[in-house]
Amino acid sequence: MKNSSQKSKNNAAISSRFPSKLEGCPEGAGCLTIGKILKPRGLAGEVKVQILTNKPEAFSHVPNIEKISFSGAFAFIKFKNVTTLEAAERLRGNPIQIPRGKLPLEPDEFIADDLIGFKVLDETGKKLGTVRKIESVGAGEVIDCVRHCEEPCDDAIPTRKQMSASFMFPYEDEFVVETNMRHKRLVVRAAMLEEEIVYETD
Repeated sequence: MKNSSQKSKNNAAISSRFPSKLEGCPEGAGCLTIGKILKPRGLAGEVKVQILTNKPEAFSHVPNIEKISFSGAFAFIKFKNVTTLEAAERLRGNPIQIPRGKLPLEPDEFIADDLIGFKVLDETGKKLGTVRKIESVGAGEVIDCVRHCEEPCDDAIPTRKQMSASFMFPYEDEFVVETNMRHKRLVVRAAMLEEEIVYETD
């Protein structure tokens, strides 16, 4: 990495939500999900895949692909030995994964999910929250954070809303001043958050 403070984006995400039925990521390798099989396409075993990485070349590390094509946010894949609609249907909902070390990254790039657990600070160093997950959207990534309530909070006894509130902001230059991988923190522009921040309650 050129600089621990440099920002870069990669929306490949670590995921364990879907059972794996495809080869490609040995147990203990640190798997990254680069796609999700949505549904069969046609009658000959091809499947439609949602791309979950901004590096489609990562699919070259998925074994047993006979044919692949890309169209926008989707890939169409024909796996070897998957030759019928019924066989393709059994793959519905499965992740397509590769070992973490196979994802082609530039020196200043990182995996989006590496930001989970990072502190979120404003430019004065005040802690605003902690990153709890990364949401991939069409335009990029959205950072979902748990709101930090200092001790003491603004009120002597924090309300349930204060304790449970979360906030989100896009991972874009106008919001994020610094991404520091060494110290595990994001520094954001507080003024932008005040204008655009989205608050939720759990």
